[in-house]
Amino acid sequence: MPNTESFSRRGTAFDAATLSQQQDELLTVALWAAWSGATVLAGRSADATLENLGADNKSSGSDWVTDYDRRAEDAVRNVLTQARPHDAITGEEHGHTTVTDPSGFRWSVDPLDGTTNFIRNIPQYGTSVAVADAEGNWQVGVVAAPALGATWFAVAGVGAWRYPHCPAINIESIAGTPSLRGNPLGMLLGTKARPLSYNPQPANAALIATGFAYRADRRSFQYRALETLLAQGADVRRIGSAALDLCMVADGTLDGYAEYGTQEWDWAAGMLIAEESGAPVLRQRAINDSWSAAGSIDFNTLPSPTTPIIRDATPADYAAIGELTVAAYVEGGYLPAGHPYTENFNNAEHRAKNARVVVAELHPAGGPNDPAEPVIAGSMLITYPGQPYTEVAGDGELEFRMLAVHPDHQGHGIAKALVNYVLELAASDPAIRTVVLTSMETMTAAHQLYRTTGFSRAPERDWGIEDHTFWVFTHPVPEH
Repeated sequence: MPNTESFSRRGTAFDAATLSQQQDELLTVALWAAWSGATVLAGRSADATLENLGADNKSSGSDWVTDYDRRAEDAVRNVLTQARPHDAITGEEHGHTTVTDPSGFRWSVDPLDGTTNFIRNIPQYGTSVAVADAEGNWQVGVVAAPALGATWFAVAGVGAWRYPHCPAINIESIAGTPSLRGNPLGMLLGTKARPLSYNPQPANAALIATGFAYRADRRSFQYRALETLLAQGADVRRIGSAALDLCMVADGTLDGYAEYGTQEWDWAAGMLIAEESGAPVLRQRAINDSWSAAGSIDFNTLPSPTTPIIRDATPADYAAIGELTVAAYVEGGYLPAGHPYTENFNNAEHRAKNARVVVAELHPAGGPNDPAEPVIAGSMLITYPGQPYTEVAGDGELEFRMLAVHPDHQGHGIAKALVNYVLELAASDPAIRTVVLTSMETMTAAHQLYRTTGFSRAPERDWGIEDHTFWVFTHPVPEH
């Protein structure tokens, strides 16, 4: 179990005057945005039904999205785009929005974390808003829970607080630079917000929270992992909202939290709040296939499934990506060394600047938190129409290219995991109607994989370079 004594570094009253101008502006905007989303959620009537909530299934019978999710995200985005027009936004319902002349800041938004609770009138749900800087460091996080009448918020390096209100607001326009200094809201937060300082119960009394995915294979793994979590404390709770789980670790309601396979918007704000309360934290390393945890959890005991972790590439991966791409295509005999198509095989940095590059990471020893060096076993790039690496994608299409698995790791499901990741990504983006890919006509094993994962040949779109023909495959995306 982590040594928590060294983490009790916060616990001071909120004072807007101690914040930098940037921190003050970001926190003000985050509070306005989270409360705007929560105000939409507060409009739920006590006798609401699935029909008048506008509820639809996403990935399973228990994975819901409602009109409230969509309208709450609209309200959050209204505040963010007015106050910070040069910041990027990633939201659960409306996907990723890029901007011209980007500031480097990016907001992560879950307009309704705990949708099933919301539908069933269980009060543990809320709006989560967080912002990261250009280096990916989370700067501010806010979780607003209207049915609980509470707001948790944190500023990196400063602290975390619980405000016993979730005010209803409706911001139509924003003038000037948002600030808490010298205004009534800043003074209210200073007098009413309780500073949070992580102070867990001993292991024999600790209460641990977790959650379960909608996918059957992932849920099966989570069931097996319960034994590990139960060994970390006296009992386990399933609250139904990762954001609130983390806030409850910060305020002492819970002692620890661990969940496998969440999305960034689930934990972005809550993890910063837990961290700034003094709780040790483990942020999810992969896109949607690793652990996020906080509090009295021994992170190194968290088990790993046998499937590879799919995550965005980092500069530290570029050399391995180049090596495995050359090994897969050139040493595999599909292309000769020096062929024009291999020009950028060793230049993963160039690919990453012009497309999204993801990798398949294996942990051959004890899992994602084991100190043993992970192995980059596969990679691919994902592009959209008009981007430099796009070959065939048109409007409403997502394209992936250069899927490569190192020969040492072929035949272990890595390519399928990469393909399935792309299909999940497309299904989460309302603008995408088709996934499209190109493959050399000689790569028969890959063609079989594509067919088994639902792709069909589109021979009318085939293309070539020198003496090589590239086949085009397409996969329709179900209606969102």
